[in-house]
Amino acid sequence: VRKNSLNILRENEILKQLEETRESVIIPDAREYGKWVWIPGAEHVRSFLGVPILSKDNMIGAFYVDSSQVDFFTQEDAKTAQTLAQHIAIAIENVRLIEAERAQLNLAQSLQQVGMLLTSEIGLDDVLERILELLKQVVDYDSASIQLLEEDNHLYLAAGQGFPNFERAKEIVQNLSDPLLKENSRIY
Repeated sequence: VRKNSLNILRENEILKQLEETRESVIIPDAREYGKWVWIPGAEHVRSFLGVPILSKDNMIGAFYVDSSQVDFFTQEDAKTAQTLAQHIAIAIENVRLIEAERAQLNLAQSLQQVGMLLTSEIGLDDVLERILELLKQVVDYDSASIQLLEEDNHLYLAAGQGFPNFERAKEIVQNLSDPLLKENSRIY
């Protein structure tokens, strides 16, 4: 349903006009506008005002207001709405910058904590589990694992999170490692 809605919006003449002209669109009477797209639940719409939200001369969105009265919106309404759209664009960009900053800070903190783990005196199993916990803070995952090579070139599941049965996951890694080991020994 969402995909169909997005396609309708992309093909919408009003949205195209907003993007092309970068100016507000006033439709005095939707019933007289031949390219109007009727959406269920919005049959009351008579007047319409669409306003592009612009940032760095790119349209990053739009907002729409409507009225059940014909000829409701004026050019003054459009100017006021465009001023509001400029403030909305600034707010959106600020939030995006803050989110990007937070993500970078979170990554830097996680990397710092990994560095601290490497110099700590805790055991390898604890270090690997903590690394996976830190990874979860910067990369959303359902399951993750760290697999290491043993001296005989067998992979083993050294740490993992999100597995319903960790012991079974270890067996699977072991079973997958055996054929790879045999194949690699034939190559060399």
